[in-house]
Amino acid sequence: MFIRKITYQVVCLLALPLALVYGQTGSGAISGQVTDPAGAAVPGAAVRLIQEATNRELATVSSDSGIYSFPALEVGAYTLNVEVAGFKKVSRTGIIVATATRVNIDARMEVGDVTQTVDVKDEAPLLSAASSDLGTSFQPKFMKDAPLFVSGGFRNPENFISYLPGVNNGVQDSSINGGPRRGKEILIDGASHTNPESGGVAFSANGGIGSVEQYGEFKLLNSNFSAEYGRTAGGIEVFVTKSGTNQFHGGVFEYNRNDAYDAAGWSINRQRKFPDGDTRNPNKAKVRQNEYGLNIGGPVWIPGVYNGKNKSFFYFTRNWYRQANASSTAIASIATQAMRGGDFSELGSKLIYDPDSTQTVNGVVTRTPFANNQIPTNRFSSVSKNMLGLIPNPTGPGISSNFSVTNLGIRDLDIWSIKADHVFNDTNRVSFFLSKQNITQLAEGGLPGPLANGLYTLDKPDTWRATYDASISPTFFNHFVFGLSRYNNYFDQLPQHKQGWPEKLGLKGVATDGSSSFPIVTFTDGLTGFGNDPKNRGNQSNWTYTLSDTASKVLGRHDLKFGFEYHRGRTFQEPLDDAYAHGRFNYTNFQTAAPGASRATTGYSFASFLLGGPDSARRDFNTKGVNILYVTDSAFLTDNIKVTSRLTLNIGIRYELYFPRFDQNYTISSFDPSVPNPGAGGLPGALTFLGEGPGRNGKKRFGNIYPTNFGPRLGAAYQLNQKTVLRGGYGLYYSAANGNTGGGCFPCGWGTSYSSAPQSLDGLAPVFNWDNGFTPGPPRPLPVVDPSFANGQSVLILTGEDGLPGKIQNWSFNVQRELPGSWFLDVAYVGMKSTHLNSATPYNQVTPGQLKYGDLLSLNINDARVVNAGFSKPFPSFTGTLAQALRPYPQYLNITHTYLGNAGSTYNALQAKVERRYKSLSVLMGYTWSKGLSNVGAETQTGSGIAVQDQYNLGNEKSYQRFDTPQVLNLIYTWDLPFGKKGSNLVKKVTGGWTVSGIHQYRSGTLLQPTVPNTLAASLFNPVLRANLSGSSIRTGTNRTDLDPDNPGVRWFDRNAFTLPGPLQFGTAAAFLNDLRTPPVLSESFSIVKRTILFAYKDQPVDLELRADASNVLNRTLFGGINVNLTDPNFGRATAVQVGPRFMQLGIKVNF
Repeated sequence: MFIRKITYQVVCLLALPLALVYGQTGSGAISGQVTDPAGAAVPGAAVRLIQEATNRELATVSSDSGIYSFPALEVGAYTLNVEVAGFKKVSRTGIIVATATRVNIDARMEVGDVTQTVDVKDEAPLLSAASSDLGTSFQPKFMKDAPLFVSGGFRNPENFISYLPGVNNGVQDSSINGGPRRGKEILIDGASHTNPESGGVAFSANGGIGSVEQYGEFKLLNSNFSAEYGRTAGGIEVFVTKSGTNQFHGGVFEYNRNDAYDAAGWSINRQRKFPDGDTRNPNKAKVRQNEYGLNIGGPVWIPGVYNGKNKSFFYFTRNWYRQANASSTAIASIATQAMRGGDFSELGSKLIYDPDSTQTVNGVVTRTPFANNQIPTNRFSSVSKNMLGLIPNPTGPGISSNFSVTNLGIRDLDIWSIKADHVFNDTNRVSFFLSKQNITQLAEGGLPGPLANGLYTLDKPDTWRATYDASISPTFFNHFVFGLSRYNNYFDQLPQHKQGWPEKLGLKGVATDGSSSFPIVTFTDGLTGFGNDPKNRGNQSNWTYTLSDTASKVLGRHDLKFGFEYHRGRTFQEPLDDAYAHGRFNYTNFQTAAPGASRATTGYSFASFLLGGPDSARRDFNTKGVNILYVTDSAFLTDNIKVTSRLTLNIGIRYELYFPRFDQNYTISSFDPSVPNPGAGGLPGALTFLGEGPGRNGKKRFGNIYPTNFGPRLGAAYQLNQKTVLRGGYGLYYSAANGNTGGGCFPCGWGTSYSSAPQSLDGLAPVFNWDNGFTPGPPRPLPVVDPSFANGQSVLILTGEDGLPGKIQNWSFNVQRELPGSWFLDVAYVGMKSTHLNSATPYNQVTPGQLKYGDLLSLNINDARVVNAGFSKPFPSFTGTLAQALRPYPQYLNITHTYLGNAGSTYNALQAKVERRYKSLSVLMGYTWSKGLSNVGAETQTGSGIAVQDQYNLGNEKSYQRFDTPQVLNLIYTWDLPFGKKGSNLVKKVTGGWTVSGIHQYRSGTLLQPTVPNTLAASLFNPVLRANLSGSSIRTGTNRTDLDPDNPGVRWFDRNAFTLPGPLQFGTAAAFLNDLRTPPVLSESFSIVKRTILFAYKDQPVDLELRADASNVLNRTLFGGINVNLTDPNFGRATAVQVGPRFMQLGIKVNF
C-alpha cells in the first residue's frame, strides 16, 4: 500500500512537470551577462552550453538585461558559446561546474562577423561573484587521491567532512557552525538522506553514505545558503553521484588493512616484559580488513542494437568489504574467588552490612555489618548461586582490572549501485540512481559464554533517486527529483544467549521460552556486567522519501527559482527490542551499605548481588511495534538580481510547515500535569493516551503545528575588482528538532508496550529479591489505558510545545581574493544564534527551598521525626521518603520533558581558507577560530546528554557548548610530482607517475566535565551536582609530551582548582570550563601513489595504481582519558592513548 501510494504520487508529478515543487538540488549552475564592448546589455543573444563529457547541449537566450542562466547542471566541464548578429562568436571551454555552486561567466562581445570566433580557455572561476553562501567544495582530485581508510566498513567519503572549516565533533555526530549535533541535512542527488528517527545521521551501518566509488564530489554548505535549502540546524552536506560519459572508464581495486602493517603502539610496548618472541607478550589487535570491487561507466552500447553515445549513459559500482575474525583485547573487572564464596576481606576497611539487620533506634536507621566481612553462603540467593558457576576465574591479581577479555568481530558488507542517464533531446533529460547494501555482523565481547555482550545484525539500506530536467522555453527550466532512502536493521542475540536461561537460573516474572535470553545484570564499583546490554532481538526500519521540483525563470535582471518539497519520514519497529523482556537488574553497593553519611563508602555491589537484592530493575512488556510518521512541507522563492556588472543580490524566502510526529499504531502516551491520578488520591499528574476511544484524549499527536515558519534570506556579492569579491548575508532557518524527529523519546509509550521499572524508594532497601520473581508483573492484559499505570516509575512528558521547530539565525561576511599561481584566499566572519533547541529538561525536582529540612528529607514519610515536623502522606498509598513526598508530582520518580525546545546557543567564528585547484598541486587549508556557548545543554537535535543542576535556576546553565573547539587547522593536499617527464620509457615508468597526498588536523582539546558526588540527589532528585572553583589555575602547566599514565606525579589538571560544594549547597562552576580540556589533537595521514601506464587501447590508457596510506604517519602517542573525578586520588592523570598508534593500508587498482 505504501509503495503503491508513492508510485501514484510519482506518476502524478511526472505528468505535471510544471508543478512548483521545491528541490534541494545538488547540481550546479552557470549564469552571467552578455554585454557589448561598451558594457551595455545585449538582449536576445543565443547562448548554448555543451557538456564536454557527453556532448549534451542546452540552449537559452539572454534577457532584456543581457542575463542568461543554466540551472540544474551536472558537475563537470562545459563549453559556452554565445552568438548574436553584428558580433564575433564567443566560445569559452573548460568551464568547471562544482556541486551546489553557481558559476558566473560574463560574455563581452567584440564587434565583427558572427563567423569569427573568440576562443577562451577557462576553468572554474576562483571567485564567487554571483552568490553569497559560504561553503567548501571537495574537488574530485581530493576524492581520488586523499587518504581514506577502510575502517569497520567501506571507505566512507563523509569522513572528509571532518576536515572542512566550521566542522566539530567528527562525522556522524558533527556540529556545523555551532549547530547542535545531528542537526545537519544530507542530500544525495538533491534528495534527503537523513535518518528521521535519529536526526542528521546518514542511512548506513558504518555511519556513512555508502562507497566512495559512487560519488564524484561533494560540497559542504555551512552558512547563508539559498532559500532552496532548509531543514537544517547547522549545515548541509551535498553529495552528487557519478554518471557515465561518452568514453568507457572504470577499474578494479582492492584495499587491505592488516595489523602486520601497523605499529604496536605504547599500550602494547609497555606490557612487553619478556624477551622478543615470547608468546606471553601481548599482541597487537588482530586486523583483517579488505575492501575490493569494480566500477565501470560509459555510453549504453548494445552491439548491433543500440549505440547510446551522446544520449544514454550508465555508471555501475560493486564493492565488497570483509572483516574476518578481528580481535582486540581489553581488561574487565570481576569478583575474586574469595568474594564468590562470600568473603569480602579483600576490600580492606570497606564494610559489608546486612540489609536484614536494618532497624530504627531512637529515630536513627542502623545496620549491622557481617562478621569478618563475610556473607554466609546460606544467605546466597538461589538465582545468584546458579550464576556463580558461569563467572570465569580472574586472570590477574587484585579486585579490579583482573580479567583479560578478547573481543571478536566478523563483518561483511556488500554494496552495488547503478546510475543511468538518458538525453531525449536538448530540452528533456532523465536520470536514475539505485544503490543497495547488505551488511551482516557478528560481534562478541566482554565476559565469555552467556555472560558475553554480543549481537548478530543484518542491515539492508537502499537509496533510490530519479530526476527529470525539462527546458520549457529558452528562459524557463524545470528540475524534478524523487528520492527514497531506506534502512532496515534486524538484530538478534547470539546462540549461547538463546538457551532458556531464565528457566535454568530459576528467574521468575520475566519472559520465558525455549530461546529466552540471559538476563542483563549491571554492577557499580567498576565491575563488568553480564548479558547483552542494551540490545537483544528486534527489527527497525527508517524511510525518508521526497518529491520535489524546482522551476527557474530569467526575467530581465532577475534569475528566479521557486517551488516546494513534499518530505516524509517513517519509522517502523516490529517487533520492539525485547532486551529487557528477560529483565535488567542493577546492583549497587547501597543495599549492603551503612545508612546515612557512610552509605557511599560502605557496601559492595557484588555483595548485594549474592543476596539477590537489586537497587532497581526493569522488565518490558511488548505487544505492538510503532509506525511513526514525520511530515514536512516546504516552499521557497529566490531571486538572484544582477544589479550591476559588479553587484549581485541574492534574496529569497522559505516557508516550512512541520507536522510533529505521530504513531499510527497509537502506542505513544505521556505524563500530563493536569490529569487527575486515580492511583494517587486524585492528585494532578497522570498518563494521557493518544487516539480515540475510552480513556484516550482524542488527539493524533502531542506536539502542536506551528504555521509561522518563514525564513528570509538576504545576501550580496560585490566584485571590488578582478581579483577581489566582498560577500555577506543573513538567513533564518528552521530544523526538524524537538517533537519533529525521533531521538531520545522512542517510542515513548505505556500501555501497549511498557516498562515495569521499580527503583529503591529509600536508596537502601532492594526493590525485591529476585528469587521471588520480578514484581510487579503485568497487572492486566495489554493494551492498558489507565492514567495511573506508571505510578512509582520515571516517565516522560510530551506537550504542545514539542512541535516547535528549532530556529537558527545565521549571518556572515567574507572577503575573497585571487592570488598569483591559481591560489585563492577566503576570510570570513560567521555568526549564528539558535533558539528553540532540545534540552531534555527535568520536571520533578524538589524545590531548593526544601533543603531547610536537612536530614529529614531522606527519612521515610512514616518516620516519627517526619510526622512530628508536621508532614503527612500526599496520598494514602504513598510509602516513600519525605523528599519524594515533596516532589511536585510525588506519585512519580523522575519526569523528563524530552522535547522541550527551551535551549539556545550562539556561535562566532573566524573561518579562513586557502585553496589551489585543478593543477598538479591542489591544496585546501582551513583555519577556524571559534567560540560556542549554550544554555540548558543545547547539545543535540534529538536529545541532550548534558544534565542540568537545578531545574528552577536554568539561567545558571549557560556554558561552553560540549563540542566547542576554539581552534582547528586542517590541511588537505595532493601533488603530482614533477618527475619522469624525460629519459627513456623505462626511466619515465620508474620515476614518473608519483603522487603524494595528505590530510593534517591540529585542533584544541575536547571539553570535559568534572565528576562531583551528588550529595543533593536524595534530597532534591536533581540530576547532577557541579563543583566550585577555588580561583587557582586548572591547568598544571604540564606539556602534553610529558604526560605518562605510568607516572602518578604527572597531572594535566590541578585538583586544588576545585572544591566540593558544602552540605545542602549547589556548585557554582559552569558545566564546561574552557581550561578543562583534553590535550590538543595532532594527526597526520599520508598517502603515496604510483601510477604506471600498462598499455593503451583505442588511445585510452590502462594504468596500474599502487598506493600506501598511513594514519598517524608520524606514529605520535598522544595521551588522553584524563581523570576528572574530584574524589579520585588520580584526578588529573592521563589514563589512555588519545591518538595512536600508526596504522597503514595498501591498495592496488587497475584503471581504464
